[in-house]
Amino acid sequence: DSTVLTMAPSILRLLEREWSFASNNSITIKGTDWRFNRFSLVNSDQSVGLEGRLSEDPSKILSLNIDQLDLSLLNVLTNKKFEGIMDATVSMSNYYRDPAVQNDITIGGLTINDFLIGDVTGKNHWDTTHHKFDINFFIDHQQDRIVNLAGEYNPYDKKSPLDIDAHLKKANLKILEPFLADLFSQMGGTVSGEFKITGALESPQIEGEGSLADAQIM
Repeated sequence: DSTVLTMAPSILRLLEREWSFASNNSITIKGTDWRFNRFSLVNSDQSVGLEGRLSEDPSKILSLNIDQLDLSLLNVLTNKKFEGIMDATVSMSNYYRDPAVQNDITIGGLTINDFLIGDVTGKNHWDTTHHKFDINFFIDHQQDRIVNLAGEYNPYDKKSPLDIDAHLKKANLKILEPFLADLFSQMGGTVSGEFKITGALESPQIEGEGSLADAQIM
């Protein structure tokens, strides 16, 4: 026996936008097996939804899909001004035994407080053989790759789960300004160099050599 849930056509107002449920959506529940079909919230061209199965069968995948999400909707939650369009897929399998999660995220034209950071791409894939995450993250600014991070995160390494190589090429220090506004009011110039990131997420260790050009911090 199974239970089928559906969301009737309706309008929800979230983050000052009007969203509606996709047509023909359903959730089918049978024991520990959950099957999501077109279970999405839609606003114009953007949508956020679940598709796939949460199952004891490790081959089944449940995905969170984000399409054409306008990041300006975050402005009602923070005093910072966001712009950009996000597309993302976060997938999970083998939830009941040994969960594996991976994601692919892109943000086109990410802008914070009217400063263009660039096009952001992040890939985080679970290596089932070595039980670690393979990480790739980069920022392209006006066709130049100014930030490129590649490496791994091993959750079973309690001492130093991070092992990431970072390459910066004329990356504008203003990229950091929205996140350090409480410490510095103005940051300028660029940084280039090669760095190694190790340690834990809450206290990463960064080593390497870099050069600053026309730097200013106030």
